[in-house]
Amino acid sequence: MKKNIVNILDLCKSSKDRVIKPSNHAAVQILSQLNEIGDFIDNNIKYDKEKYQIKISRGAGFFPRNPWIAILRNGCNVSESLSVCLCFSKNGNGCVLGTMYFAKSHNKNFKTVERKKTNNDFIDISGSNLKTMHNNHKYINPMEIPYSDIDEKKIKAYYKKSIELLEQLDLLRSKR
Repeated sequence: MKKNIVNILDLCKSSKDRVIKPSNHAAVQILSQLNEIGDFIDNNIKYDKEKYQIKISRGAGFFPRNPWIAILRNGCNVSESLSVCLCFSKNGNGCVLGTMYFAKSHNKNFKTVERKKTNNDFIDISGSNLKTMHNNHKYINPMEIPYSDIDEKKIKAYYKKSIELLEQLDLLRSKR
């Protein structure tokens, strides 16, 4: 999985934050790498496959500047539900992993963390439109993964921790 993350970040960096079509070579390569990460998750990280699914970013018309891969409830979209999401920075300097609540509505069961730029090493996952421009503040338990510190064991452990949190929050929300 580390190789896939590095490849995606390198491709994001080389795209220089420009708009690319899904048929572009970089977009095709990123999708391939995201699919390999999905296979790794399926084979190495325990989650309830009856209840949850893996989705990857594809874009609508244009490929997303911030590619992502998410574990979320079957039949849901990332834009409307809780998920465990690995989101890549458009400049290739890292990614963020954790339980994410993308929807704009507030929830009394949890609070998202406001990630702020404190230095030039900040891993910016904000998108370029109204729906995605606040992505930096959508995580409940964000773990920043700088390009220089991609540790597969830590990532795998954090996936497990974030999936447990996702399941707990889903249970809380279903009791309302």
